[in-house]
Amino acid sequence: MKTLILQTHSSVNEALYQLTLSNHVQYAGKHGYDMLQINMPYSFAMEDWGVTVQKFLSFYEVVFTVGSDVIFSNMETSLDELCGDNLKGIHISLEDTGGSAVNADTIIWRAGESCDRAINRIRALKDQVGAHPWGMQHAFNILYAQNPNDPDIDFVPLRKMQSVPIASKPNSAWKKGDFSIHFLAEDNEMKYKRCKYFLETGSPLWR
Repeated sequence: MKTLILQTHSSVNEALYQLTLSNHVQYAGKHGYDMLQINMPYSFAMEDWGVTVQKFLSFYEVVFTVGSDVIFSNMETSLDELCGDNLKGIHISLEDTGGSAVNADTIIWRAGESCDRAINRIRALKDQVGAHPWGMQHAFNILYAQNPNDPDIDFVPLRKMQSVPIASKPNSAWKKGDFSIHFLAEDNEMKYKRCKYFLETGSPLWR
């Protein structure tokens, strides 16, 4: 399937994006995916990801949106393997950190009616979640609370799509062989330090 890895960046964390970009490019090249890095303020990206992604889904069958603080730690696993036989329009990772049910830094969007329905439902929650920069994630949380077996959204189990370098979170703490590691919930300077260490050593600098 024609697939795009879409990574966004902004001026506030440009160094972090450029640090992890080579890892993202390497993963895309390994599987023959296209790769695009776009400049987009994070608050806008989270406010209405669906509109942006739909534009790319006019040209691609699959779009994988990934944050700059995510590193692919298992280059062998393809996006098709992550989805398996589940043909729902959106695949998003569950998490057990930060008080959120889901984490929007890794999302697989599959072109089709299921994805369009999910995006429209998320957009319909816009007034409910308000202008919060994490609005998109809040919307996913609402839909997960309503139905964990949502007909259009695959809420991917912990550690299948992303893990974290947090030793006190054994359910989601990174292990060798996991698909990716997400350096979440820290300032950009510390994220840069932890990402750089992982890229150089292949091991996390544990929190």
